[in-house]
Amino acid sequence: MICCKSFFKEISIILFQDFKQSVKNWKIILIILLYLAALFGSLMLVDKVEAELNKQEVKDSKQLYDSYGAGVQEFEETEFENHNLLLEAQDKYGSLHVLVPLIIGFVILPFIILFVGFDIVSADRFTNSLRHLVSRINRLPIIIGKFISLNLVLFFTTIIFYIISNLYLKFKLDLVIPVKELIHPFVFLILYSAALLSIVTLASTLTKKPFSSLALGVLFLIVSIWILSFDKISFLSVFANFKILFNESLNVKLLNLLRLFLISIVCFAVACFKFERMDV
Repeated sequence: MICCKSFFKEISIILFQDFKQSVKNWKIILIILLYLAALFGSLMLVDKVEAELNKQEVKDSKQLYDSYGAGVQEFEETEFENHNLLLEAQDKYGSLHVLVPLIIGFVILPFIILFVGFDIVSADRFTNSLRHLVSRINRLPIIIGKFISLNLVLFFTTIIFYIISNLYLKFKLDLVIPVKELIHPFVFLILYSAALLSIVTLASTLTKKPFSSLALGVLFLIVSIWILSFDKISFLSVFANFKILFNESLNVKLLNLLRLFLISIVCFAVACFKFERMDV
Protein backbone atom coordinates (compact mmCIF):
# COMPACT_ATOMS: atom_id res chain seq x y z
CA MET A 1 0.00 0.00 0.00
CA ILE A 2 2.82 2.37 0.93
CA CYS A 3 4.72 1.41 -2.24
CA CYS A 4 1.62 2.05 -4.37
CA LYS A 5 1.01 5.39 -2.67
CA SER A 6 4.63 6.41 -3.26
CA PHE A 7 4.35 5.33 -6.92
CA PHE A 8 1.33 7.56 -7.61
CA LYS A 9 2.87 10.41 -5.65
CA GLU A 10 5.95 10.31 -7.87
CA ILE A 11 3.75 10.28 -10.98
CA SER A 12 1.83 13.32 -9.72
CA ILE A 13 5.07 15.21 -9.03
CA ILE A 14 6.30 14.70 -12.60
CA LEU A 15 2.83 15.30 -14.05
CA PHE A 16 2.28 18.69 -12.40
CA GLN A 17 5.88 19.73 -12.95
CA ASP A 18 5.71 19.03 -16.68
CA PHE A 19 2.22 20.50 -17.06
CA LYS A 20 3.33 23.67 -15.30
CA GLN A 21 6.35 23.82 -17.59
CA SER A 22 4.08 23.44 -20.63
CA VAL A 23 2.09 26.47 -19.50
CA LYS A 24 5.26 28.49 -18.86
CA ASN A 25 6.64 27.57 -22.28
CA TRP A 26 3.40 28.71 -23.95
CA LYS A 27 3.01 25.17 -25.30
CA ILE A 28 -0.77 25.24 -24.80
CA ILE A 29 -1.09 28.59 -26.57
CA LEU A 30 1.07 27.38 -29.46
CA ILE A 31 -1.05 24.25 -29.93
CA ILE A 32 -4.26 26.29 -29.93
CA LEU A 33 -2.73 28.69 -32.46
CA LEU A 34 -1.78 25.76 -34.71
CA TYR A 35 -5.32 24.40 -34.43
CA LEU A 36 -6.87 27.78 -35.25
CA ALA A 37 -4.43 28.43 -38.11
CA ALA A 38 -5.48 25.11 -39.64
CA LEU A 39 -9.18 25.87 -39.01
CA PHE A 40 -9.32 29.37 -40.44
CA GLY A 41 -6.78 28.58 -43.16
CA SER A 42 -8.84 25.66 -44.44
CA LEU A 43 -12.11 27.61 -44.25
CA MET A 44 -10.53 30.54 -46.09
CA LEU A 45 -9.34 28.11 -48.76
CA VAL A 46 -12.87 26.69 -49.06
CA ASP A 47 -14.27 30.24 -49.39
CA LYS A 48 -11.70 31.03 -52.10
CA VAL A 49 -12.47 27.86 -54.08
CA GLU A 50 -16.19 28.54 -53.63
CA ALA A 51 -15.80 32.09 -54.98
CA GLU A 52 -13.82 30.84 -57.98
CA LEU A 53 -16.46 28.21 -58.74
CA ASN A 54 -19.26 30.78 -58.57
CA LYS A 55 -17.26 33.19 -60.69
CA GLN A 56 -16.69 30.50 -63.31
CA GLU A 57 -20.38 29.54 -63.17
CA VAL A 58 -21.39 33.13 -63.95
CA LYS A 59 -18.78 33.36 -66.71
CA ASP A 60 -19.90 30.10 -68.34
CA SER A 61 -23.58 31.04 -68.12
CA LYS A 62 -22.89 34.43 -69.69
CA GLN A 63 -20.99 32.84 -72.58
CA LEU A 64 -23.77 30.31 -73.08
CA TYR A 65 -26.38 33.06 -73.02
CA ASP A 66 -24.43 35.10 -75.57
CA SER A 67 -24.20 32.07 -77.85
CA TYR A 68 -27.99 31.59 -77.72
CA GLY A 69 -28.72 35.26 -78.20
CA ALA A 70 -31.10 37.65 -76.53
CA GLY A 71 -34.11 36.15 -78.28
CA VAL A 72 -34.18 33.06 -76.11
CA GLN A 73 -36.44 34.12 -73.27
CA GLU A 74 -36.30 30.80 -71.44
CA PHE A 75 -32.55 31.02 -71.01
CA GLU A 76 -32.70 34.68 -70.06
CA GLU A 77 -34.94 33.85 -67.13
CA THR A 78 -32.77 30.97 -65.90
CA GLU A 79 -31.30 31.47 -62.42
CA PHE A 80 -27.97 29.93 -61.45
CA GLU A 81 -27.48 28.91 -57.84
CA ASN A 82 -24.26 29.84 -56.10
CA HIS A 83 -22.10 27.03 -54.76
CA ASN A 84 -21.85 26.68 -51.00
CA LEU A 85 -19.21 24.00 -50.54
CA LEU A 86 -19.64 23.73 -46.77
CA LEU A 87 -23.38 23.13 -46.96
CA GLU A 88 -22.90 20.75 -49.89
CA ALA A 89 -20.40 18.79 -47.78
CA GLN A 90 -22.89 18.70 -44.93
CA ASP A 91 -25.59 17.27 -47.20
CA LYS A 92 -23.21 14.51 -48.30
CA TYR A 93 -21.21 13.67 -45.16
CA GLY A 94 -23.21 14.96 -42.20
CA SER A 95 -23.01 17.82 -39.70
CA LEU A 96 -20.21 20.34 -40.27
CA HIS A 97 -19.83 20.66 -36.50
CA VAL A 98 -18.63 17.05 -36.58
CA LEU A 99 -16.90 17.06 -39.97
CA VAL A 100 -14.73 20.19 -39.82
CA PRO A 101 -13.05 19.74 -36.38
CA LEU A 102 -12.63 16.02 -37.02
CA ILE A 103 -10.84 16.35 -40.36
CA ILE A 104 -8.69 19.25 -39.19
CA GLY A 105 -7.76 17.38 -35.99
CA PHE A 106 -6.98 14.20 -37.91
CA VAL A 107 -4.61 16.06 -40.26
CA ILE A 108 -2.98 18.53 -37.87
CA LEU A 109 -2.50 16.36 -34.75
CA PRO A 110 0.51 14.38 -36.09
CA PHE A 111 2.32 17.68 -36.71
CA ILE A 112 1.30 19.10 -33.32
CA ILE A 113 2.43 15.99 -31.45
CA LEU A 114 5.74 15.86 -33.29
CA PHE A 115 6.20 19.55 -32.48
CA VAL A 116 5.48 19.31 -28.74
CA GLY A 117 6.41 15.71 -27.93
CA PHE A 118 9.39 14.64 -30.04
CA ASP A 119 11.82 15.32 -27.14
CA ILE A 120 9.58 14.16 -24.30
CA VAL A 121 12.43 11.93 -23.04
CA SER A 122 15.46 12.80 -25.16
CA ALA A 123 15.54 16.46 -24.06
CA ASP A 124 16.18 15.52 -20.43
CA ARG A 125 18.76 12.92 -21.49
CA PHE A 126 20.53 15.42 -23.73
CA THR A 127 20.84 18.01 -20.93
CA ASN A 128 21.69 15.32 -18.34
CA SER A 129 18.81 16.51 -16.14
CA LEU A 130 17.31 13.01 -16.39
CA ARG A 131 20.31 11.61 -14.50
CA HIS A 132 19.54 13.90 -11.58
CA LEU A 133 15.83 13.06 -11.79
CA VAL A 134 16.26 9.27 -11.66
CA SER A 135 18.43 9.63 -8.58
CA ARG A 136 15.35 10.92 -6.71
CA ILE A 137 12.41 9.27 -8.47
CA ASN A 138 11.89 5.81 -9.94
CA ARG A 139 12.06 5.62 -13.72
CA LEU A 140 8.58 4.32 -14.46
CA PRO A 141 6.72 7.20 -12.71
CA ILE A 142 8.87 9.65 -14.69
CA ILE A 143 7.81 8.49 -18.14
CA ILE A 144 4.19 7.89 -17.04
CA GLY A 145 3.97 11.38 -15.53
CA LYS A 146 5.42 12.99 -18.66
CA PHE A 147 3.08 11.01 -20.92
CA ILE A 148 -0.04 11.87 -18.90
CA SER A 149 0.99 15.52 -18.64
CA LEU A 150 1.29 15.93 -22.41
CA ASN A 151 -1.96 14.04 -22.92
CA LEU A 152 -3.68 16.51 -20.58
CA VAL A 153 -2.26 19.39 -22.61
CA LEU A 154 -3.65 17.83 -25.79
CA PHE A 155 -6.98 17.10 -24.08
CA PHE A 156 -7.55 20.69 -22.93
CA THR A 157 -6.38 22.24 -26.20
CA THR A 158 -8.66 19.92 -28.18
CA ILE A 159 -11.62 20.97 -26.01
CA ILE A 160 -10.82 24.63 -26.62
CA PHE A 161 -10.46 23.97 -30.35
CA TYR A 162 -13.82 22.19 -30.45
CA ILE A 163 -15.56 25.06 -28.65
CA ILE A 164 -14.06 27.75 -30.89
CA SER A 165 -14.62 25.85 -34.15
CA ASN A 166 -18.23 24.99 -33.33
CA LEU A 167 -19.08 28.53 -32.23
CA TYR A 168 -17.47 29.90 -35.40
CA LEU A 169 -19.43 27.51 -37.64
CA LYS A 170 -22.64 28.33 -35.77
CA PHE A 171 -22.28 32.07 -36.36
CA LYS A 172 -20.89 31.68 -39.90
CA LEU A 173 -23.60 29.34 -41.21
CA ASP A 174 -26.30 29.67 -38.52
CA LEU A 175 -26.32 25.93 -37.80
CA VAL A 176 -27.54 24.16 -34.68
CA ILE A 177 -24.72 22.50 -32.71
CA PRO A 178 -25.49 18.74 -32.38
CA VAL A 179 -23.92 18.17 -28.95
CA LYS A 180 -24.57 14.41 -28.81
CA GLU A 181 -23.00 13.86 -32.24
CA LEU A 182 -19.78 15.55 -31.09
CA ILE A 183 -19.01 13.01 -28.35
CA HIS A 184 -17.71 10.16 -30.51
CA PRO A 185 -15.49 12.30 -32.81
CA PHE A 186 -14.05 14.06 -29.74
CA VAL A 187 -13.25 10.73 -28.04
CA PHE A 188 -11.71 9.54 -31.31
CA LEU A 189 -9.38 12.56 -31.46
CA ILE A 190 -8.32 12.06 -27.83
CA LEU A 191 -7.46 8.38 -28.39
CA TYR A 192 -5.92 9.21 -31.76
CA SER A 193 -3.65 11.82 -30.14
CA ALA A 194 -2.75 9.37 -27.34
CA ALA A 195 -1.79 6.73 -29.94
CA LEU A 196 0.33 9.24 -31.86
CA LEU A 197 1.97 10.45 -28.65
CA SER A 198 2.80 6.88 -27.59
CA ILE A 199 4.57 6.34 -30.94
CA VAL A 200 6.50 9.61 -30.60
CA THR A 201 7.35 8.77 -26.96
CA LEU A 202 8.76 5.42 -28.06
CA ALA A 203 10.89 7.19 -30.66
CA SER A 204 12.16 9.60 -28.00
CA THR A 205 13.38 6.73 -25.78
CA LEU A 206 15.51 5.25 -28.55
CA THR A 207 18.04 8.07 -28.82
CA LYS A 208 19.68 10.70 -26.64
CA LYS A 209 19.63 13.56 -29.15
CA PRO A 210 16.34 15.48 -29.63
CA PHE A 211 16.90 15.93 -33.37
CA SER A 212 17.41 12.20 -33.79
CA SER A 213 14.23 11.47 -31.84
CA LEU A 214 12.35 13.90 -34.11
CA ALA A 215 13.68 12.06 -37.17
CA LEU A 216 12.68 8.72 -35.68
CA GLY A 217 9.21 10.05 -34.84
CA VAL A 218 8.73 11.20 -38.43
CA LEU A 219 10.01 7.84 -39.68
CA PHE A 220 7.60 5.90 -37.43
CA LEU A 221 4.64 7.94 -38.69
CA ILE A 222 5.72 7.46 -42.31
CA VAL A 223 5.91 3.70 -41.70
CA SER A 224 2.42 3.87 -40.18
CA ILE A 225 1.18 5.51 -43.39
CA TRP A 226 3.04 2.95 -45.52
CA ILE A 227 1.35 0.09 -43.63
CA LEU A 228 -1.99 1.33 -45.00
CA SER A 229 -1.02 -0.06 -48.42
CA PHE A 230 -1.19 -3.62 -47.05
CA ASP A 231 -4.80 -4.67 -46.49
CA LYS A 232 -4.03 -7.55 -44.11
CA ILE A 233 -2.04 -5.41 -41.63
CA SER A 234 -3.50 -1.95 -42.30
CA PHE A 235 -5.39 -2.13 -38.99
CA LEU A 236 -2.01 -1.78 -37.22
CA SER A 237 -1.68 1.77 -38.53
CA VAL A 238 -2.82 4.63 -36.32
CA PHE A 239 -4.19 6.29 -39.47
CA ALA A 240 -6.41 3.34 -40.48
CA ASN A 241 -10.20 3.27 -40.70
CA PHE A 242 -10.82 7.02 -40.71
CA LYS A 243 -13.86 6.47 -42.97
CA ILE A 244 -15.44 4.41 -40.17
CA LEU A 245 -16.29 7.68 -38.45
CA PHE A 246 -18.90 8.35 -41.13
CA ASN A 247 -22.11 6.39 -41.55
CA GLU A 248 -21.01 3.26 -39.67
CA SER A 249 -22.67 1.37 -36.82
CA LEU A 250 -21.87 2.19 -33.21
CA ASN A 251 -20.24 -1.23 -32.67
CA VAL A 252 -17.81 -0.66 -35.55
CA LYS A 253 -16.95 2.79 -34.22
CA LEU A 254 -16.33 1.41 -30.72
CA LEU A 255 -14.06 -1.30 -32.13
CA ASN A 256 -12.07 1.39 -33.90
CA LEU A 257 -11.69 3.31 -30.63
CA LEU A 258 -10.56 0.11 -28.93
CA ARG A 259 -7.98 -0.40 -31.69
CA LEU A 260 -6.50 3.07 -31.06
CA PHE A 261 -6.48 2.42 -27.31
CA LEU A 262 -4.58 -0.85 -27.79
CA ILE A 263 -2.04 0.83 -30.09
CA SER A 264 -1.47 3.43 -27.36
CA ILE A 265 -1.02 0.78 -24.66
CA VAL A 266 1.35 -1.39 -26.70
CA CYS A 267 3.58 1.45 -27.94
CA PHE A 268 3.72 3.10 -24.54
CA ALA A 269 4.47 -0.23 -22.81
CA VAL A 270 7.42 -0.75 -25.17
CA ALA A 271 8.55 2.85 -24.47
CA CYS A 272 8.41 2.17 -20.71
CA PHE A 273 10.35 -1.07 -21.15
CA LYS A 274 13.07 0.76 -23.11
CA PHE A 275 13.12 3.71 -20.69
CA GLU A 276 13.71 1.51 -17.66
CA ARG A 277 16.70 -0.20 -19.29
CA MET A 278 18.42 2.64 -21.11
CA ASP A 279 21.54 4.49 -19.98
CA VAL A 280 20.95 8.04 -18.76
